[in-house]
Amino acid sequence: MKKKIFSIAAVVLFASVSLSANNKTEKEQTEQINNDCTEDTFDFMDFLGDMGVDDGQASCLGNAYYAVCEGYEDTSGDCL
Repeated sequence: MKKKIFSIAAVVLFASVSLSANNKTEKEQTEQINNDCTEDTFDFMDFLGDMGVDDGQASCLGNAYYAVCEGYEDTSGDCL
């Protein structure tokens, strides 16, 4: 059940990151993404905590979420 919750939460939150776009300069976009990624990552980790996920797994999934938000490889499979 926890794996299903992780999958659903990850898909919803990763999709919201990929769908957000704007017409700013590259530097402004990078700064905005960094700020949004940090805030979104903490929101995601808070959500996981509210769902009863232990701090270790929430931290691991938060790191994976932040990496994907910043354009790196998805490592959330290592957390389960």
